[in-house]
Amino acid sequence: MTLSEQRTYSGAPHLQEGRLRLLTSKLAVSALALVMLTACQSTPVQTTATLPELTPLAPEPTPWRLDENNAAVHQPTGGVCPAMIGTFERTDYSVLAIQDRHGEPRYDAICQYLNSDIAGKITAYIYITDGMTLEDEVRGTIEAIGSRAEINVMDDQPCNTRLQLAMALGSIIAAEEAEISPGTTPIKASCIAMELSGATGRTYLGLTENNGWFFKTRATTRLASEDNYQQTDAAMLDFHIQQPAGEN
Repeated sequence: MTLSEQRTYSGAPHLQEGRLRLLTSKLAVSALALVMLTACQSTPVQTTATLPELTPLAPEPTPWRLDENNAAVHQPTGGVCPAMIGTFERTDYSVLAIQDRHGEPRYDAICQYLNSDIAGKITAYIYITDGMTLEDEVRGTIEAIGSRAEINVMDDQPCNTRLQLAMALGSIIAAEEAEISPGTTPIKASCIAMELSGATGRTYLGLTENNGWFFKTRATTRLASEDNYQQTDAAMLDFHIQQPAGEN
């Protein structure tokens, strides 16, 4: 074998290896391009889902409206929660959702009053009688109060006399001046005063009935003094005499 032949023979494998590398590289590029093209074709088009329009829930109907004197008027009954009763200022009016004695939902109208000077608070309620008598409601409320606090129901009830007279005469002043024996008025009303344990204050229940509705006040003052009791008593009467008149 000549020198030229040796060079040709020895160079052939290198030439073949270079061609193989070039072919492999081209195949790799083609494969990469194919993968990229396939990926582009398989990528889903981004779309924004169209959600169904939601109908907003209707707000819970409220029985209240404010009149020109800023009194909260209970529309089903015409009952009112004035901005002020006596020396007590209204702080809130709302609806209290509870279950009635049959387990059915009931919505009581409720108003809150406060006199911070005498640590006094009054809550007023307007709700249907649901077949309950005034006497039964008084008894049940006193039992509920007694289950939460130690109380002493006062034997002498000037509160009851004044409420009876105020409702009958439509005036707190007239009630103070009248000389009518308690229980002689035709008004379905009751007022009970209860001393808190240790004579640390007094709590009251005022209840009137009118056309199938109860109008109730629950009042408490934590500062024991006759002046504070009189202010609380007068505020309760002020609430009740402003409620609508009707058949009793």
